[in-house]
Amino acid sequence: MRSSKARLAAAALSLAALVLGGLLVRRRQAARQSEDSYSYMCGETRQPFFVPEKSGSGFIVPGRRGTPPFRFRKSKSKNLRRVFVVGPSVAQFLARYFDAWSPLVRALAGSDQLEIINCGMPAYNSFRMLDIVREIRAYRPDAVVVLSGNHEDLHRDICPPPEIRLPLTELERTYQADPEAYEPTAQEWDLDVFARNLRAMAAAARGVGAKTVFCTLPACLRDCPPVVDARLAVPAPDLRPGSLARSGAWLEKRLRASPHNALLSYFLARTRDLAGDKKAARKFYRRAVDDDFNGGRCSPRRNALIREVARGEGAGLADLEAVFTAAAADGLPDGSMFTDDYHWSEAWDFKVNCAVAAALADLAPNAARARRRVRAACAQPRNIPRGQLARLPMDTPGGPEQDARTRILSLAVDRLASRRVAGSDRDEIDEKAISYLDRLESLDPAWLRRTAGRAHLERLLLRDWLGHPLQIAWPQYLYHLGEMHRRRGDPAAALEWFDQAARAGLTEAPLFLVHRGRARAALGDESAAADFRKAWARAGPLAASRRDYIRQSAWLAGVQTDFPDNGGPASRTETPAAPADAADAGRCIDQAYQAWLGKDADAARRALSRAAELAPGLDERHRMARLYGALGDHGQALALLQDLVRTSPRAAGLWLDLAEMAGQAGRPGASLEAAIRAEKLPTAGPEKHRLALLRQQLGDLKKALVLFEQSSRQTPGSARIRADLGVCRFLSGDAKGAAADLRRAIELDPRLLAAYRSLGAVLLDRRRPRQALEVYDLALARNRRTRDPMLDELRRDRREALARLKD
Repeated sequence: MRSSKARLAAAALSLAALVLGGLLVRRRQAARQSEDSYSYMCGETRQPFFVPEKSGSGFIVPGRRGTPPFRFRKSKSKNLRRVFVVGPSVAQFLARYFDAWSPLVRALAGSDQLEIINCGMPAYNSFRMLDIVREIRAYRPDAVVVLSGNHEDLHRDICPPPEIRLPLTELERTYQADPEAYEPTAQEWDLDVFARNLRAMAAAARGVGAKTVFCTLPACLRDCPPVVDARLAVPAPDLRPGSLARSGAWLEKRLRASPHNALLSYFLARTRDLAGDKKAARKFYRRAVDDDFNGGRCSPRRNALIREVARGEGAGLADLEAVFTAAAADGLPDGSMFTDDYHWSEAWDFKVNCAVAAALADLAPNAARARRRVRAACAQPRNIPRGQLARLPMDTPGGPEQDARTRILSLAVDRLASRRVAGSDRDEIDEKAISYLDRLESLDPAWLRRTAGRAHLERLLLRDWLGHPLQIAWPQYLYHLGEMHRRRGDPAAALEWFDQAARAGLTEAPLFLVHRGRARAALGDESAAADFRKAWARAGPLAASRRDYIRQSAWLAGVQTDFPDNGGPASRTETPAAPADAADAGRCIDQAYQAWLGKDADAARRALSRAAELAPGLDERHRMARLYGALGDHGQALALLQDLVRTSPRAAGLWLDLAEMAGQAGRPGASLEAAIRAEKLPTAGPEKHRLALLRQQLGDLKKALVLFEQSSRQTPGSARIRADLGVCRFLSGDAKGAAADLRRAIELDPRLLAAYRSLGAVLLDRRRPRQALEVYDLALARNRRTRDPMLDELRRDRREALARLKD
């Protein structure tokens, strides 16, 4: 259930402060995570993996964080079989059930005395695993099970070993010039280094008389699109039944010109799959993984190399890729078997354990008896410990359906928010997010529609998920819902979502215009051509690749639009002359404002350009900055505001505008600096209020509370300031004072629904559902003629209070 504090924040804080604070918090968290990741991958790998227990008991325990718990004696009896498991995060899955399967455990090495030590480490590649195998030699292993193949994009290692730094430098030189040529070259180098590391592991184990079992690794093929460089992005083809042949022919032509573009291979696989040609679909799905820019999942080529090394080294082989392929529909592992690209769901652990056990049985002293015992143990799936399976219901076919849906939804939102925090262009399509939303639409379209309200979705994710705050990804989420529906052949529904995304701030983003234009074209709307022309004129910094994307999208949509070859605006969208009646800058800005109200962004920009030529004064430039911000042109707005604060450095309001605009532009450092400058200047009540919201979002509740109180004293009649003061008191732990402030805010403005919602949340937190119910009823009675969308949220809060009262 969503916490009262989270509900309060959603109800009472202003949008600008939320966006700014969310960005600042996420950037700080991202910096901490980056530092933590570097320590985990680089600093800690220099420490021993195995260390003696501090008590001096003679036991060995993990020396690094992130390992499954293990504890074993350094000494080893004659009849004990000791098996070490090494690999990335999927290796840890083997720790989930080994102890629960007593017959299987006894069968693993033909001995009743078996010790399995799981050394799986999230995100480790073969270099880091090789170091662990070399340490294992000191502990008398009988066998080493190696699950390696994920995270093998060695050319992107953040701290590579010295022996590969020089070739990495040579590889990197080709990247900026030609990313398409770089990827296959880097992947070939990766495969060669990977094979050397596997052979070194086998040799290290063989040197102490231990057997080695290599495992191929499965990957999601059907529902998991690859990641490509932004310069290699291609528009999605039309996958409606009547368009498959045309789309397939276009993709084949593009793929011949760009043979290593993984996204082209994936889209072509989709067309073949939908057309019923499963053999061709398998070929291109596998090719898409081979050429995947991300490199996180084990590819078919890498699995083939694992089999080759196992044969050449006389090692055992657990062919997990074959297990999943044999069990999948049409031989194509899909999203029903995985939680993401390569982490299989917990329900598949038993099959994986059986495959590993069978490979170990072949290495046992009495292999025939060991194989019989493994077959007997694996023939009894009724012994699966269902209680353990239930711990991860979102990964289990038998788990609660809602948890599974929420899990998929959170993955989609997290991808979109992560891209925004990382600074990706906000109009680029994230194919993995589209695939998650498409999976949800297939599972339960009604549920996906019910969660589409921002407050409902926020509550759902905050209850079960601690990812990025939704406000960072909200416009992109609406945009991707629209594109998902367009691809599913429902352009009318797509346009509804696109309209919402436009209202959320994506109005003039070039690729957004492209996808909206394709939806309009599918409905026969003649305005589709205008969308493509506007997109062409705003191609942005990646102009060459984006112009190709726009041109190909227009062709796929069947829109006849002539684009000039010089990359400038299309002939039909040349900038017209300035308004004839614009006698001065002020009148031009007025016209820009009216055009903005009428949703004619092009006319607004033309009027603003004319105003800039007429030597506007300080007030006019301030108005221009606000309008540019409203149009989404944050660069123009920031340039004007920075010039204004240089001219008027003592104007606190200008510094606050600059702080908020920098936050909207995704520049938290500049935003914080401007806010600090504003705080040092004399401020009135409303300006103190804005500063207080900034401080609260930065987590400095003590300072925020002082500023809120000062603002409330300076503006005692403001219900909004009083309500925000109540929220800050509650977040600071003063629930009683918060309730008093919120009641005063309601007295000042009986129509302020946020104050009612916040007061109800405080009362629920204090376990007073009856009083909360009275507050909600009062709000509904006083605002029955209001059409505020927040009323729906208030009614949901009322139902929650009623449920608590019944409990």
